[in-house]
Formats: sequence, structure tokens, C-alpha cells
Amino acid sequence: MISNNNSVESYDNMIISFSKPFHLLIRQKSFSDIFAYRKFLNWVSGEFDLNLQDKSDNLKIFFPNKRLSISKLERQNNCIISEIKIEAISIPNGMILLSSIESIYLNLIKNLQ
Repeated sequence: MISNNNSVESYDNMIISFSKPFHLLIRQKSFSDIFAYRKFLNWVSGEFDLNLQDKSDNLKIFFPNKRLSISKLERQNNCIISEIKIEAISIPNGMILLSSIESIYLNLIKNLQ
């Protein structure tokens, strides 16, 4: 899946766009309450604790050639909707990071049940 400069594609509840020099992958996740959302941020932060992180406004993690940010968008019917953004030089690198985040999310949801 290759995008032209500044184009946007949607794939499997994910938005992929390109603006030099990064590909941008965006996916939204929902959480049952603020506790689950904060626990998710904590787990992601712990998974990548050797990387530079900014926790002043939600969570931003910096990697070589890519960045991850997770932010709270809104509340809907007692649920927290969050946005996961990955900026990566290549789509495969971004997808590998997104796969790791998805795994953390699924483990959290399983753990909370």
C-alpha cells in the first residue's frame, strides 16, 4: 500500500497518509473508562521505557525513524475514545510498531475482563 505525497488511504479501520518524510498511520481505540485508558498508557510506556518519552500531554514516544503518540479524543456513552498515531519513514516499520500496540491493547482488554 503506497500513498502519493499528501494522499490518504483507509484500510481496516486505519488511516494511512504520507507527508514527506513520514507515513502517518492512525487508528482509534475505545476504553470502558479512564482507568482502562490510563492503564493502557502505562503498559505502552513500560513496553518502550528505554526510548525517549513525553508524558506531559498523554503519551509520546520517540524511536529512530518513527514516533508514536496516543491521545484521548473524546468521551462517548461512558467510553473513552483514543487516537493512536504513528509517524514512520516506511509503512512496514510503522505496521510493526502498530502490531505491538495492538498486542498490548488486546492483552489489556483480556486482563480487564
